[in-house]
Amino acid sequence: MKVLIIEDEPLAVAKLKKHLKRYDASMHLLQDIDSVEYAVKYLQGNPQPDLIIVDIQLADGLSFEIFKQVQIASPLIFVTAYDNYALQAFKQNSIDYILKPYEYEDVHRAMDKFKSMHQSKQQASIDIGALELAMQTLANKYKKRFVVKAGEKLLSIETSSIQAFLSEDKYTMLVDQQGKKHFVQFRLDQLTEILNPESFYRINRKFIVNVSAIREMIAYSGSRLKVHLNAYEHDDLIVSREKVSGFKQWLGA
Repeated sequence: MKVLIIEDEPLAVAKLKKHLKRYDASMHLLQDIDSVEYAVKYLQGNPQPDLIIVDIQLADGLSFEIFKQVQIASPLIFVTAYDNYALQAFKQNSIDYILKPYEYEDVHRAMDKFKSMHQSKQQASIDIGALELAMQTLANKYKKRFVVKAGEKLLSIETSSIQAFLSEDKYTMLVDQQGKKHFVQFRLDQLTEILNPESFYRINRKFIVNVSAIREMIAYSGSRLKVHLNAYEHDDLIVSREKVSGFKQWLGA
């Protein structure tokens, strides 16, 4: 069985591979793909796999863009954190969906469904219109504003005006346009699911940055990049080595 994983988070890829190998040690896991652009190139230049497991949000956009550019014959399993949004359309156009955060039992269930379908030679049809509507629904669900405390006041801050989010002393802070920090009750991994990936990118374990807030980038040691924001500086605003490729793709998306 040849399986292609399309996922932009290295830790998520490693976890998924571990679960898949536990399910079937003989499974052949193909090249890892982390973006719409690379997925299209790969699928256009290689035989389609027996199964594609694809995250809805990728480094350079929503995975629906893949299906607009390549005719997919392979069965699909979607990976998503959106348990309340548009899942009926994904269910109709795939074998199953795996909800984040997931465990081995979730992967096992989805693979059992694929195995059953594969043995009975059923074909999974893809309704592009339904998927496009589902993707648009997801795109409209990204968080538009955050409410934060500033002394005795409550402030409503538009997400588009936030320069960055950072993890600091076990707390998560947002950085506003003036460079001031405000506490928010989200972890960074939760924020990656509710922020528009076209605007925000997690450059390392501590920082998510807004593309509109980046003033400049310079080469840094170890093939990394140092990011300078419009009104905020921090020594840890560095794109980690494993993120540099995806970061460059995101900037050009």
